[in-house]
Amino acid sequence: VGALLAVGDPGELGSGDASLHSDVVAATIVTGNGRIVRIGGPLLIGQSPWASGGMPDPLQLIIGSSGRMAVLIDVTLRLHPAPWTSWASASVGDDRAAFMSLLSAARRATSKRLVDSVLVSAQGEVDVRAATWRGEEDQPRLMTAVSALFNKHEIKLGRWRKEPRRERLGYDDGPWPRSTDGEGPSISLHVSWPDAPAVHDLVAALTNMPGSPETATNWALGADGLRVRCTCQGPAARHPLVQGARHLLDAGAVPIGVSAALRDIARARMTPSSRVLTTALSRAFDPDGVLAAKAGVL
Repeated sequence: VGALLAVGDPGELGSGDASLHSDVVAATIVTGNGRIVRIGGPLLIGQSPWASGGMPDPLQLIIGSSGRMAVLIDVTLRLHPAPWTSWASASVGDDRAAFMSLLSAARRATSKRLVDSVLVSAQGEVDVRAATWRGEEDQPRLMTAVSALFNKHEIKLGRWRKEPRRERLGYDDGPWPRSTDGEGPSISLHVSWPDAPAVHDLVAALTNMPGSPETATNWALGADGLRVRCTCQGPAARHPLVQGARHLLDAGAVPIGVSAALRDIARARMTPSSRVLTTALSRAFDPDGVLAAKAGVL
């Protein structure tokens, strides 16, 4: 949990109730000079975590700062009831038309709260997780509704498999999500639904450039948006995705866990007010530059 929050990784499953970092309401941190500070608070559970006594709360800036501002040592999370879930798979291929059809089906399914996660592998293999909070007896109706919705978009889902309770609660490993293809440095981006087609086209163009190293692109689709993870071979700094990162940012993609390869690019595109705020917060939490460079968070 701490590592996911430190890099701002929203994860792939359970996106129907938003991502993990949106459910953090309080945290205890250690600053660069060793101070232990409590930020946020349980009283914020029913309201925006940004407002705390009339002052901005730095909690959401520390999440995703990769430990460059402060070190998270404990967090208070907003909890949600665990749904009853089932999985079905399909193969849609890796061409653009198939992906656009899948986007349309997934967006309708998540907006109707029939599905909370749709995972797409680099080979075009799709795994759909249907979720209901109405009890186990509601699962047959849900499976039928999801299959019919995807069938309207010419995507035929295979046989459904109910996810055992221990798997959906994380006690046991299940067949989903599938392991990320390939080993090597990865670049993760968060994308909103309206920006998904443009980002998809840019990722495809950059990863298919002549001489580009082999890249496995995996998508996770949920109610709060999409995540794309590109696992590449060779040095990340020389990859076309990094070299062309400014085009991805212009298209609406937001880096997850801004690594050294993307930090300078992201910082250069920040507004002056954002630079002042992040630099001031970094100096306040890490005045001696123990955790981060004195230039700021990004």
